[in-house]
Amino acid sequence: MFPLHLDGPENINLILPPSQGYFAVGSDISLTCSVGSRPPAQFNWFLNGDQLPDTGSELRLMNVQMSQSRNYSCQAFNSKTLRSQTSEPSAITVLGPSILLNSSTNLPAEGTSVSLSCEASGSVFTRNWMKDGSKLILTGNMILSDNNRVLTFNTLKKKDEGEYFCNISNPVSSDGVKYFTLTVHTYGYIILRYNIGTTDNIFNQSLQLVLFFLMQ
Repeated sequence: MFPLHLDGPENINLILPPSQGYFAVGSDISLTCSVGSRPPAQFNWFLNGDQLPDTGSELRLMNVQMSQSRNYSCQAFNSKTLRSQTSEPSAITVLGPSILLNSSTNLPAEGTSVSLSCEASGSVFTRNWMKDGSKLILTGNMILSDNNRVLTFNTLKKKDEGEYFCNISNPVSSDGVKYFTLTVHTYGYIILRYNIGTTDNIFNQSLQLVLFFLMQ
């Protein structure tokens, strides 16, 4: 009878599903810890260095949320050799953007500066803007900044009116906000002149009334 060969653990490897570490909100994820060990190793799992209650060579994460975007690692322990080995941390990123399109003012006025911001929670890789159903073409009074998060009109013009749409995407999802209708208001003056006189025409003078109004 040959003596039992004791060895390991060695060559530990944490195996992720083939998605480059990106997962959509609500996904089910299985992580597998592979290691060479005689006798078979015992396993522990760690989240950002803190030990989890889970044991076994597989860690299952069900209905994942963005709060679970962390670094995961596994540790194998050989009860005979009393040695252990820990894998390199592997990042799990859960993506699920929530989008909101905001305006810097509720009353955009011609000639003023106005900004539209495309806000999103979660990880965002690209932002694309559209106007009236077509790709937005920047004119001389428009600037995109902060990785396309903010669309600024330096001097708002009447021709800038329209429906604006912001689409964001990442490796696992793509989403967009509802259309934001930008209406440009024009401020102006009307001058009205009235003649005020007495019945006996003792005097006749002009009264100038200046009315400030809002034209849409």
